[in-house]
Formats: sequence, structure tokens, C-alpha cells
Amino acid sequence: MKYRNLVAPGSNLYTRAETYFAQLMDEMLFDFTVDTYKPSLMHAGLLAEEALGVLRDVESGIIQKPNIQHVTAEFHDHFLNDPVAQELVPLSESTVASVVAGDLPSIPNLRAFFEIASVHLAPSRYKPKLEESLLSVCLDPASDLALVRRLARLYVTTLLGIGYHQKYIHSVLEERFFREGLDRTRGVQSFLSVFGGDPRKYAVTFRVGRLFDDRSGVFSDFGFEIAQNSPAVLPPLSKFSADDCTNYPFFATIEDVKAKDPYSARVVAEKRLDLIASFLSIYHHGGPADWSQGCYVLEDGDSSVTWVGDDVSPMRKCDDLRHHVATRRLREFLGGFSLRDGSLSKFISSVRLHAMAMKAGGDENQILNLWTALESLVPSDLKHEKVSQIEHIANSVIPFANVGYIEKRLNTLVKDLLRWDNAGAKACFREVAGRKFTHRLGKILALDNLSEVRQELFNIASGYVLLSERLKDVADAMKSPAGVANALDRHALRVEWQIRRIYRTRNMIVHAGSTPPYTRDLIEHCHGYLDVVLEELIELASEPRSVDSVEQGFELIRLRYEMYLRELKRGGNGFSEGGIDRLLFSHSRFGRTEWSRQGVTKELFT
Repeated sequence: MKYRNLVAPGSNLYTRAETYFAQLMDEMLFDFTVDTYKPSLMHAGLLAEEALGVLRDVESGIIQKPNIQHVTAEFHDHFLNDPVAQELVPLSESTVASVVAGDLPSIPNLRAFFEIASVHLAPSRYKPKLEESLLSVCLDPASDLALVRRLARLYVTTLLGIGYHQKYIHSVLEERFFREGLDRTRGVQSFLSVFGGDPRKYAVTFRVGRLFDDRSGVFSDFGFEIAQNSPAVLPPLSKFSADDCTNYPFFATIEDVKAKDPYSARVVAEKRLDLIASFLSIYHHGGPADWSQGCYVLEDGDSSVTWVGDDVSPMRKCDDLRHHVATRRLREFLGGFSLRDGSLSKFISSVRLHAMAMKAGGDENQILNLWTALESLVPSDLKHEKVSQIEHIANSVIPFANVGYIEKRLNTLVKDLLRWDNAGAKACFREVAGRKFTHRLGKILALDNLSEVRQELFNIASGYVLLSERLKDVADAMKSPAGVANALDRHALRVEWQIRRIYRTRNMIVHAGSTPPYTRDLIEHCHGYLDVVLEELIELASEPRSVDSVEQGFELIRLRYEMYLRELKRGGNGFSEGGIDRLLFSHSRFGRTEWSRQGVTKELFT
């Protein structure tokens, strides 16, 4: 989270809600924002469409019937938290719950329900109503910022769902709120007005390798034009690099590309290139049919061209270490890591699949490699005979994703506070005992006797609306052990839904030959889950060693997490100063503190 000044619209000042909207959107649309702050993958309308697809897959035998219940539960959860959906669907909350929250009715009844929901939540109805609600709350000085956040997240999900590219949405946000020197209307109303109308037609030009030499004219049948000379519409000073010009001597122009914006046009055009490259690989094995990362995009009827650079791979949108830290971790890993032979082979196989996904081109290759790496790592020996494979995988991964969740959120918040006001934040942290700033922030937000320090921190963040609201949200969740447990349960549910969606996507790719449009987002999620499992296993199997097999690692994390959650749920109305460190942070590798097998006692709570 990085503070940026908004450019005021003439003499008018933004409302607090409008400022919050712009800052929140800027963070959500940043490629490398942390997982917790990224936009939701689905909303109620998209889930209704997905549910219809799941019903079709169940009927055709691609997936098992129990998968229906998880999609309906996710729809119900999103519906309850979506005021726009509730207003559009002509059914009460209790009626919706009677269909999707209890015992599932027959498939025909479910299909009819979701067809009704899809009609009323279609983008042509949902998007205008959502824009109307957003404009109303953002221009109201007294608006509830929690509602602004909910609607803003729904809006990004909606735009992505109908085909707009994340980079294009971000570029419009930049123009309307953050960029100086533009003679145009600014603010939320101006921003919303951009995203309307039908898809446009584009021509996209890449530089391509020698395998695309089209002397026979075969590529023209696929809507390609291959030429040795630059098309006349391109600018004389090309942005193609010197390496591009050397390695890719031909120009490939893909015509009649229908897309919402130039960035989406690049994605569509590159998929066509990738298809042709796949066909070429059947007959030519000497090398890949490749092309430049950047391209020029020309809108039909427009004389100007847009340069669209390399799209960030979803495999790169994850937590990363600085070089010196990565080197130190590698030295520690090589010096102390040890597993039994069978477990070591399994671990190395998963690491290799992870590396293959990093190198692989194409969303399908990446998601399949990541899923195989994750699935093969989860011990089948620990699976109960009455539990399905996907349920076993979800139950096995959730403890890894959740055991350090609270500490990771606090750690991110510490970085944001230090970036915003380094001196002020450090002054607050130094008033509290603790080994790390992360632990001190946890105490400040959770302990009643630190209310004055907490208020100092709120005052420091008050000039940055997004940071101020986030600080209050985390403080609300940490008021009591039950609040922390509730946050963990919510996160566990979201992880389970995403793991099941990744599994369904894997089945669709393998068995139906189709790739959902949200696959790139699932790659990010699957990569994150695999990384946290691998990192925890490395920690446990390194000095001082806690386990010597993958099975032991999964079982130990499960037991730690169950103990952690159990003690939180039977805690009192607040944390005690003597016990908060041990309860919240000793279970996670991020705390790097010794874990006691004797459990957590009542003295941790007031």
C-alpha cells in the first residue's frame, strides 16, 4: 500500500468516500498487491452462471454431485453480502436460503433457480445498478466506507468478468484520479462512464519468428497477415527492442480481434498465435514458434495505435524475497533440510513441477503443473476412506494457509504504517514490549490497556483514508479471541472454495477441453497455496528439525492449527497481555518461536 495524492477536479474536493474509492481501487488493481487485498474472483451473478456450468458437468459425469453444494453455499454467501443482487433478484433472503443453503433440491429445480438468478443478475442489469449505487454512496459525504469497499470490489469483479483487462481499468483510474495535466472530467462519475458499450474491433501486430514465414499463405486462413516489412500504420520509431528485431524478423498482424480494450485485445490475439504455434509444433520439432512480448494495437476506425507491453505472468504475482534474503534462505535450506527417502522424492517432484509451472507458457500448462504439484504433495496415507480426494486436499491445505494468516495480515499492516509515517509508527511500537513490530501491533490492536497507544496509531493513519479504515477493520477482528477465530473460519471457507474451483478448472481443461476465463486468477491462488505448503515443510524439516517426512509435516500443521483454533474459540472476552504472543504467534513459522506441545492454557485469556 503506497499513498498517492489525488488530483482534485477543478476547485471541487473529493468526498471522503470518493477518496477511499480511488485509493482502494488503486491498491486492488496493482499487479503485486497482497492476496487479501485483491479483488474477488466471483460475485453472485458470475456464481449463478458457474453453478449452471457445474450442474451440466455433474450431469455429463465430469465431476461428482457433491460439488454442487459448495457452489450453492458460495452463491448464498455472496448473495447475502451483495445489496445490488438482493435488490435485483425478486426473491427474499429466506427464499433464496431455502433453495441453496439447506438440503439440495433436485438438479432440475436448482437449474431453474440459477437460470432465474442469471437473468436478473445479467451484466446488462447488474452493472448499471451497481454503478448507480456506487455513484450515490461515493458522492454522499456521510456514506459508510464499508459499503463503499463492498461495492468497489464488486465493480472490479464485474468489469473483469465482462472482459475488461486489469491494466486498462487501472490506466483509466490513473487518468481520472492521479495524473496531472489532463484536461478532462475527473472523479467517480467520470471513471464509471468509461466502461460501457459493446466490444470493439482491433488489429494487433507482433513480431514473430522464422517459423511463421508464410510463403504459402496458410496463415491468412486464420485471419493472420505475415509480412517482412512493418505495416504502414505503425509509428516510424518502433518500441520493439533490438533483440525483437533480431530474433523475430517477420510482422504478424491479427485482424478482427473483438475485445473491450487494447490490453484485452492483446490477450485474445496472443491466444490465436499460441494456437497456430501449437499446430506448427505437430510438424516441426526443431524449435518453438515464438514472438515478441510487446505488440501494437490499432482500434478499427482509429488512426492512433497503442503499444501494449508484456503482460505480467500470474506466476510472478506472488510474495517474493529480496536477493540477499533469498540467498540466505537457500543456504539454510541446503545446510539443514532433511527428509526420509520416500518423502524427499515426493518433495523434489513437487518442487520440479513448481519450476515447470514457472517456465511454462500458457495458462493451461501452468494450472495443471501447479495442481499436480499440490495434489501429489498431499499425503494420501492420511486420507479417511469416507472423504473424497478434493475434500482431503482442501482439508490438508487449509491449516497451512491459516496458521500464519493473522500474523501475515499484521505484518503487511506494519509495512504500510511504516511506509506512511515511519517515525510516528515506530514511536507507537516502541511503547510496547515485543520481539517484532508485528507482535507489538497485535498487542496494540487487541489489548484494552493499550487503548491510548491504539488511538495514537489511529491518529497517525487518519490522513490516509484507506490505511485508516484497514487499521480499524483489523482492530475490530482482534477485539477478542472469538473475533480472530471468526476471521480464520472465513478465510478457511474462501480457501476451500478456491481449491475446489481450481480442481473443477483442472477437470474442465483435461476432460472437456475448455479453459475458464478466470484461470489466470486461479493460477495465482494455486501458486500461493503450493508456496506456503512448501515453505512450511522446509521450515519443519530444517534445523532444529521437527519432522522427517511429508506425512509428519502435514499432520503436525493440522494438529497445531486445530489446537490454535480450539483455544481461540473457547477464549473469553479479550486477550491477556501475558498470553497474546504465545497464542497468536507461536503456531506460525512467521513467528519463529518455539511451539509447546503442552497446549495453551486459560491464562492466555482474561
